[in-house]
Amino acid sequence: MKKNNKGFTLIELLVVIAIIGILATIALVSLNGARSKARDAKRISDLRNLASALEIYGLDATATITGGTTYKINDTTNVTIPDISTANLKDPSTAATDDACASTSTALCEYSFNDDLTAGVYTYSICGWLENANANIGNTDPGLISITNGATWAATCGN
Repeated sequence: MKKNNKGFTLIELLVVIAIIGILATIALVSLNGARSKARDAKRISDLRNLASALEIYGLDATATITGGTTYKINDTTNVTIPDISTANLKDPSTAATDDACASTSTALCEYSFNDDLTAGVYTYSICGWLENANANIGNTDPGLISITNGATWAATCGN
């Protein structure tokens, strides 16, 4: 009598499941780095776009922004830039604290704005936090990043 062996053995099924699990783990680990880089790209884009909007608008001393103090960008109580909506401009990470980025920040934080009018010269700085180093803008380590007067990137916050 001949035995019909149709199908897979338990060992074969377990090996296939283990291989699929290993491949899924590798895929998820590699996607986490891509996600943080995508959030950083959005942060850089947000900061550049806001700086461009400020430059185009031609902010001057008559703008309704309180000088010399750091505020969260989406704090429309203290930061009101005519014709520029900042109410929904937030850090893309759910891990960001509700605090405005400042020179003392040590973790993900909300975008912040700081301006100053000294001796008739108006300067501003828009700050954020990067999860990864970004050599394209001169940030060699993860952490604080700012754009000052629409052009100069720095690895700190403030003017």
